[in-house]
Amino acid sequence: MRAMAFVRHSEVTGISAINYYRAVSPLQHLAKDPRHKIEILGQKEIRAIVEEGRSNDLLGRDLYLTSRLFAGRAGRHEFIDVLHRHGGIVVFDTDDDLTDDFRDLGRGDDFKGVLRDVDYVTVSTPYLRDRLEAHTKHRPVVLPNHVDVGWFSGESYHTERQHKGLTIGFIGTASHYADWKFPMGALHRLAREHPDITILAAGYSPDYLSSLPNFHELDPVPYVMYPQLMRQFDIVCCSLDAEDGFNMSKSSIKALEAMAAARRLPNGKVGGAVPACTNVKVYRRTVQNKHNGLLIDNSEWYEALSLLIDDHRLRHRLAVQGLAWVTKNRDIKTGHRRWGAAYQKMLEGRV
Repeated sequence: MRAMAFVRHSEVTGISAINYYRAVSPLQHLAKDPRHKIEILGQKEIRAIVEEGRSNDLLGRDLYLTSRLFAGRAGRHEFIDVLHRHGGIVVFDTDDDLTDDFRDLGRGDDFKGVLRDVDYVTVSTPYLRDRLEAHTKHRPVVLPNHVDVGWFSGESYHTERQHKGLTIGFIGTASHYADWKFPMGALHRLAREHPDITILAAGYSPDYLSSLPNFHELDPVPYVMYPQLMRQFDIVCCSLDAEDGFNMSKSSIKALEAMAAARRLPNGKVGGAVPACTNVKVYRRTVQNKHNGLLIDNSEWYEALSLLIDDHRLRHRLAVQGLAWVTKNRDIKTGHRRWGAAYQKMLEGRV
């Protein structure tokens, strides 16, 4: 297989998390097979090739992979047509529903245009597959997010903590402004009852979090430093608005990252951070309640977080079993084969 991927950045320090999970990491593992020739180009490299008049260097591959970050580019339809004429098929990946059906992000028409233009679409969840199927030539292929557990856990394990004692908090983007409000009442109460607990936010910090006692905002980091960032959390709150249709297409990547953030526990064992997640389908596919995390009704955040704070044995057991679960079920070291098999079926017209 000769494959070329177009990503936002190809440099390690610039790689975005979603490009890494959905393109860079699986392709890097596939590239270890000498039968494959894999190239990963960022916007900077592509721009240089075009400006230097070497556009033909982009042609002649079997498979081209691109993501929603390339939606909206002028001449997209013509570019895809050129790739087709030179024997390539084009695969578009998305981990979000950008149809504007649930949130008006201003990209719905263009997003649907991309889905129609390309040959195949890959997504991270079955729900998103079903949502987008009406807009695609073939039924979208589900490739669940995986983590490079060896790298992630190793980097996390050797990272220093910035705060002593138990830490609870959030990590994500501004799309979670409404989602993170659900545990707020519980966190205010718990902060008064347990003044030694530190509450953290990373990546994004909505205005209402600043009212929490002992709250700290962590500096944003590139994806290459995500393991060190996740190491700062003992409990990661993955709260979602269960009534928001946009959220139903999300993946459980934050729970996977939490589980993979290894550290030595007080009982001498090694485990990750514990994900505490709203009990919706996206998390039920990953989090098994009281086995590798908690599934919570949005009215029960105080009871659930109190349980994790007070029951050390339970928290440590979930941490150990979470790391074991993500290693067994979502390690890209073995999971990349699923990508390879899907791409091979596309090349053979069997999808």
